[in-house]
Amino acid sequence: MNLLLKNIIYYVIAGVGFFSLNMFGIGYNSPIISIAAIPMMIILSVYTLYINKNYSITDKLKTAFEKPSVGISLIPFIAVLSVVLTIAEGIITSKFSARIISSAILTFMIGLSEEGTFRNFIISYMQEKNYSKPVMIVVSAIFFSLLHMVNIAAGLSVESAFIQTVNVIPFGLLAAFFFVETGNISALIFWHMYFDFSLFISEIGIFYSDFIIGIVIDILLIIEIIKIIIKYVKKSKH
Repeated sequence: MNLLLKNIIYYVIAGVGFFSLNMFGIGYNSPIISIAAIPMMIILSVYTLYINKNYSITDKLKTAFEKPSVGISLIPFIAVLSVVLTIAEGIITSKFSARIISSAILTFMIGLSEEGTFRNFIISYMQEKNYSKPVMIVVSAIFFSLLHMVNIAAGLSVESAFIQTVNVIPFGLLAAFFFVETGNISALIFWHMYFDFSLFISEIGIFYSDFIIGIVIDILLIIEIIKIIIKYVKKSKH
């Protein structure tokens, strides 16, 4: 019940925020959504930190930058580098826009709040209750995907919101799997940030530095998947 209630509260905050923006003519696909949605995401980020007070999410973020290691642990640094290079490329190519900076701020908070709630909180809570890995992964992905139905409050059609909800299920399953196997929430937060940041700036123009960074992140994730597969293969032999 505690798990369900806290996720419903997250949905309600997001729904009220989107509805309020929509009342002022700022819909889901509005060009200024990356700026206008920041206050809502600040509230959701604070709420996420609150519900994670027993699950050390801030400590995990600090550790990621204090003791960086190879592999997916480099993703926070790479995501930040992507923002810096995109800004530099925008200035050099005259494509710079304040929306690049606002998109970086917004997507960091999206990554923090969504990964912090639908991965760190849900899975940590379920680990305490001794749920199996498959159950934790599926439950996390379901709550995460249902969040996207809230986009109806932002003016998105029911059909479009439903398509989004279905389309993000693979992402939710993969992110939950990574967290269950690695416990690395900082990598997921910044991976999520990078993913959304790329979508936002694609509306401004083509940024080659962002494209190159995406390839690097994909390689790191593939390497991590291979490592996990090898681990399971070794376990099956014993």
